[in-house]
Amino acid sequence: MARRRSNILRDLYEIGGMLPWWMTAPLALGTYALLHQYAVSDPVVAADPGDALGTLLPNVLREVAVYAQYIVPWLMVVGMLSAVLRRATRAQLLASPPEERQPEERQPGDSSGPACPRCKGRMLRRTAKRGENAGNDFWGCSRFPACHGTREIETEESYALSA
Repeated sequence: MARRRSNILRDLYEIGGMLPWWMTAPLALGTYALLHQYAVSDPVVAADPGDALGTLLPNVLREVAVYAQYIVPWLMVVGMLSAVLRRATRAQLLASPPEERQPEERQPGDSSGPACPRCKGRMLRRTAKRGENAGNDFWGCSRFPACHGTREIETEESYALSA
């Protein structure tokens, strides 16, 4: 499978989400301090008018730092907060009694599709994206990835006859 193209903004968000909060917060503050120091520095002025091209890159980087001093730490903090919320939600789910985590049983006469062979939950019509069945439809459990139950889709005529 091809890896999705990297994006610096997405990478900064993911860095904030992967690191523990107690590492991400100081890293974001340090990033802000470093970029702010560079953003408020004096522009580089060429001593010789013919050397104006040599001052272009430092001045462009200084202008980029003006915006990056806010954007980079913000992305890291948002990634950190989303990871903290995900972990808290997961911990709350795991703390609940197992009987509350069981899927609801299907009611007789529910025509939304067959019952999952593993958890008896609702199944959804899905399309295989890879493998030898790529492009073919199948029934997949609505609780995926927690449940990996699948079924073949019967032809429309045989499914209509069996219902």
